[in-house]
Amino acid sequence: MNEWRGKSNVQEAVAERGPERRDRPAVRSQPAVRLPNEARRLEALREYNLLDTLPEQVLDDLTTLASHICGTPISLISLIDKDRQWFKSRVGLSTSELPRDISFCGHTILQPHMFTVPDATQDERFADNPLVTGDLQIRFYAGMPLTSPEGHALGTLCVIDHKPRQLTPLQQESLQVLARQAMTQFELRRQMREVGESEARLRLALDAAQMGTFEWDMAHNRVTWSRGHEKLWGFKPGEFDGTFEAFTRRVHPDDLPGLNVEIARCLAARETFSSDFRVIWLDGTVHWIAARGEFSFDARGHPLRMRGAVLETTEQKRAEQALARRAQLASLRADVAQALTRAGEPRDIMQQISEALVMHLNAAFARVWTLNEAENTLELQASAGLYTNLNGLQSRVKMGEMKIGRIAQNRAAHLTNEVLHDPEISDPEWAKREGITAFAGYPLLVENRVMGVVALFCRSRLSQEILQELAHIADGLAQWILRKLAEEALHATQSQLEQYTHELEGRVAQRTADLKGMNEQLEAFVYSIAHDLRAPLRALIGYSQMLVEDHSADLDEDAKELLNRIQNSSGFMDKLVIDLLAYGRAASAEIELAPVSVQEQWEIALSQCATQIEQTNAQVETIGQLPTVRAHAATLGQCLANLLSNALKFIKAGAKPQVRFWSDDHGHYVRLWIADNGIGIAPEQKERVFRVFERLQSSRYPGTGIGLSIVRKGIERMGGKVGVESEPNKGSRFWIELPKTF
Repeated sequence: MNEWRGKSNVQEAVAERGPERRDRPAVRSQPAVRLPNEARRLEALREYNLLDTLPEQVLDDLTTLASHICGTPISLISLIDKDRQWFKSRVGLSTSELPRDISFCGHTILQPHMFTVPDATQDERFADNPLVTGDLQIRFYAGMPLTSPEGHALGTLCVIDHKPRQLTPLQQESLQVLARQAMTQFELRRQMREVGESEARLRLALDAAQMGTFEWDMAHNRVTWSRGHEKLWGFKPGEFDGTFEAFTRRVHPDDLPGLNVEIARCLAARETFSSDFRVIWLDGTVHWIAARGEFSFDARGHPLRMRGAVLETTEQKRAEQALARRAQLASLRADVAQALTRAGEPRDIMQQISEALVMHLNAAFARVWTLNEAENTLELQASAGLYTNLNGLQSRVKMGEMKIGRIAQNRAAHLTNEVLHDPEISDPEWAKREGITAFAGYPLLVENRVMGVVALFCRSRLSQEILQELAHIADGLAQWILRKLAEEALHATQSQLEQYTHELEGRVAQRTADLKGMNEQLEAFVYSIAHDLRAPLRALIGYSQMLVEDHSADLDEDAKELLNRIQNSSGFMDKLVIDLLAYGRAASAEIELAPVSVQEQWEIALSQCATQIEQTNAQVETIGQLPTVRAHAATLGQCLANLLSNALKFIKAGAKPQVRFWSDDHGHYVRLWIADNGIGIAPEQKERVFRVFERLQSSRYPGTGIGLSIVRKGIERMGGKVGVESEPNKGSRFWIELPKTF
């Protein structure tokens, strides 16, 4: 992954913001305000002993995971010092610290939740920030505050991108989970350091004060204790009778066998005795003791005595146990979070969560049910531990029935550390036989909507800390199930939509094919009819001409007028048939596309319209060099001739036609323009002019209304387009667009 290395550029940008740059306007970006308890927050930060320490793989793994999940090039664990932000872990950034007054993270620690900047350039707090305008080019930022158990925001886990964006809900949830993991690691680090310091103090006290010293006369089985030693065993001064049996009576019965084995082993191996065990005071309280001792032997190797010291380590053990519990819960939280963010079958993921509960909480077994809302029934989806079979009495539980059904119906957790005395437990003998002590069952709720139930039986008591973690896991699992239900519904809708789309496309394709066939048949029919009509029309024209030439003297004026009308109508009809034949050829004739010189076809069009140009005294101008296009020569020539003829025809009375012809480059296409100074076309009529038999000026200008239809059909068959730009009384500009030749 590329790393940004522009620290010097940031420093320069910060310098430019200083008072010496009087010529620059004031920047809009604003440093974050300081917290009211800033001094205490800084003190708490230093208590963790994190600043300026070496990288740690477990934290680097979290930033790497955040970068991968959120899809960002930069991910940081940032600690906010007095005047700087220092990066304990970083991905995609080489510098180890930046000034606090330009940091985004300084704003994040003011928030109780995630702080997001979708586009820094559009945020007045950051628009002129050097991290935005400089080489780093920050556009997107999302950060979660890393808050200590005492409520102090030490820093952030943040992700950064060079382009504006948003995190998905899943990415936001994952970033929150990773932030909690980072804070858990900080806590583990602090507590491990505190435990280490505690152990050192205890060793120093033992060495310096020799508190709790003892001597065991093994030959006479007598034990001599110091007064401090008696206190550690819960005896009053002078109450201990000095016998080894009095010593062993106070040792926890679960630890005594192991203690005796260790004593025997050290005697046999002549090693220093060292053991940690529990003692039970008369008031029933349990205390941890760390004992160390050296054996002495006579000349024959028989043990004489053991001298040593003891120290109460109850607080240390409690701290170790608390640390172990937190590590255990952190591992559970991490495994559950990883399962919920992993792709896979929902049942497999719920099975992984059940197995994590069994492994990390020493549960006898754990199960997950989901609610079938249609049947109002809880269905067993996962089971780990003693029972893994999903088929059985509790595989399908009606709402309100049995303990699991009542948990769902009441929407309330059922928790107990006294399973044998719980009336909700249906088989106390089974619980006693299996050593079951505790039960925890949680409804999986999202805004009071039941998603299912998660439950587990344990062989040890469930602390309040564990119960809180289980409640958090239940909330996360409920949200995940709701999300999966939404995904399944979306997938079903998409599948149905795809099916409908496929069916619709098939219908459209069939309808299009049918219409195309009908059009082709109609065009063939029109072509055939037009071709057959020409013979009688030509005969009619010929006979009328013969009457005019041979019998004109025998006809009166009315007959001559009628004969003239016959000739004009027959001529129009013949022109119409000719245009219909041309349209039929444009629509159905086989054409082969090849490189065609526009210049040559334009000259042919000019030749075809030469008489019309001469009669109208028109001015025709060709502008620039004309290109070569991929087309059919005869079709293109016909289209150009039709457009030129129209440009010469549709002119105001008494006006002199002025026509211009040129070409433009349009990427892979060439656009040919024919512009005139004619009567123009109203905007609402632009599409009509290309329809067959459409004549907008039928009373004033002769024509069949097919010429532009021939142009459109011919151009489209060559893979091109045709259009017009026009206003009434301002002339028209017709254009043809055809592919280039390469």
